[in-house]
Amino acid sequence: MLLHEFSHGQFFTRPDYQKACWKFWTEALGDSERQLFRTYLAQHDYDAGNEVLMVNETQALLMHTPDPRAFNSAALGVSEARLAHWRKRFQQVGMPSGADVGLLR
Repeated sequence: MLLHEFSHGQFFTRPDYQKACWKFWTEALGDSERQLFRTYLAQHDYDAGNEVLMVNETQALLMHTPDPRAFNSAALGVSEARLAHWRKRFQQVGMPSGADVGLLR
């Protein structure tokens, strides 16, 4: 969980990292894919109408929550392959130097 929480710090203190997270959210995910994350987060009492929160929590879950007991593909209702695809795409959107600390591989 420390990696997950650390990533929130990166999101708010590194404009280059935050820009990459937004790029992933808006360009790598489609509307229906973003909705999967919104639904999951809303089920955990997050405000699905808060776009910044959705982007920030998605990056933390997707890339910085390695324990499958805390987050996994079944939680979103997708295959392991689909989740792995998103993780790979996240890293391809132009991650800034030094922002990959803890990124799932």
